[in-house]
Amino acid sequence: MRAAAERAGRDPAGITLMVVTKSIDVARIRDVVAAGAVDLGENRVQEATDKQAQLAGASLRWHLIGHLQTNKARRAATGFASVQSIDSERIGFALADRRPAEDVPLPVLIEVDFTRGLARTGASAEQATSIAAAVLSRPSLELRGLMTVAPMGSEPQARAAFVQLRRLRDDLEQHLSVRLGTIILGGRQANR
Repeated sequence: MRAAAERAGRDPAGITLMVVTKSIDVARIRDVVAAGAVDLGENRVQEATDKQAQLAGASLRWHLIGHLQTNKARRAATGFASVQSIDSERIGFALADRRPAEDVPLPVLIEVDFTRGLARTGASAEQATSIAAAVLSRPSLELRGLMTVAPMGSEPQARAAFVQLRRLRDDLEQHLSVRLGTIILGGRQANR
């Protein structure tokens, strides 16, 4: 990671490694935590809740990276360091309404789907502006950026999705007069 950051002219200290632990048993997670992992990504609220209970006492930051249903919004609003999969105004409002007022704003990312695949979650690029405006209207949320999962295929297809995401981010920044520093592509993250 350090070498890749240096090749890209980036400060390695500005990069956060998030270990995705979905479907991984707690014994293996303990191993990666012992090796220094602090940020853990989970796909499902209930699976994360169970693992959080078993790993209580460890200084960890849990991130929800999977699709969120409104009936899980209360747990997501209080049990995660960030939610990286907002795909509708409704989900944003549900999180905001369930975030305790005394807590710091919850960092969120809007998930955008460029594949238009039936099995994919995520908002369309056209919906991203209204979702971003809705999130920005709620003081209990902090819009950090955008994420997408690259379409299955070649590296050029992944790069094209990244370019689309970056352009969308830049358009949103200009249209909404906000800075969105984080963009994530299928596990590859870029911060300004």
